[in-house]
Amino acid sequence: MKRTALHRITPLPRGNPPQRRTELRSVTRLVRHVPLVYRPTRRTVVQARAAADERELLWLRAGRRCEASGRPVGFDVFDDHHRLLKAHGRDDRLSNRMCLHPDAHTGGPNAVHRIGRTAYDLGWLVRSTEDPAEVKVLVWGVGWRLLSDDGEYLEVAA
Repeated sequence: MKRTALHRITPLPRGNPPQRRTELRSVTRLVRHVPLVYRPTRRTVVQARAAADERELLWLRAGRRCEASGRPVGFDVFDDHHRLLKAHGRDDRLSNRMCLHPDAHTGGPNAVHRIGRTAYDLGWLVRSTEDPAEVKVLVWGVGWRLLSDDGEYLEVAA
């Protein structure tokens, strides 16, 4: 029987599989540190300190715990979650921000950005047409509350 091109079998070389010439990890490390667009920052020292103070106030409001899962988080570890997404408008008020553990923010299976509509129902995400200061949020260990711009919880009117 004559073998045609469709019937030919080309055996793969035996032994070690082909190796990459460069490691992917080292390439991604280089790419991660290159800014896509250079934007000089115009923040003053006072503004930087104010931002650090707000971050600390956010962490203290949460009682040094994740506001969604209740897991303890350190000051250098927690994620500063914006309820109104940054793509929908830059809103850095404390009523728009939550202190979340990295797993509860983007990492775990029940993370805020993975559970979709449920996150909107719990107040962890806010639609672009709503004001975060007026949307109640379920805070672990506290219950339903409104977040104020002063870094405090406000009671929800029944």
